[in-house]
Amino acid sequence: RDEDPPQLSITLRKAVVALWPKLFATDADGAEPSLLDGLTRAGGGKCASSGGGTSGVPARPKMPQSNARPHLVSGHSDARVVLSSAELPPLAVITFRDCARCELELAADASAVKLHVESCADCTLTVHGRVTTETLEVWRSDALRIGVHSP
Repeated sequence: RDEDPPQLSITLRKAVVALWPKLFATDADGAEPSLLDGLTRAGGGKCASSGGGTSGVPARPKMPQSNARPHLVSGHSDARVVLSSAELPPLAVITFRDCARCELELAADASAVKLHVESCADCTLTVHGRVTTETLEVWRSDALRIGVHSP
């Protein structure tokens, strides 16, 4: 366990245009690429300053509200927990938290946006269902066994 785990930040916006002149090979030379999420930047492609001040800190773009819904499975011990589509909200972001010696499963008929496993010990997570972002995050867990059998 690490009290201050390392973090990784990735940005697709180029800091030095001369080193990487375009995002895709099909982009026109000298043209700034559009954002991958389809949003346009304020001010013709440049970052706007926050609140109109002169601090030089870029304003955060207004992002569309996500339709994803959290689903928490927490506090189980020595149990088998199977999540099927009937138990999950549409666009579920599933978090398994504080489980011990459990068999956790995403059934074949279920789908989730993302899976999180947090503070679980000696558990088995089996994924038969679909994870649309193909993302599984594990944090502060011990002796976790993961089996992915999704389509």
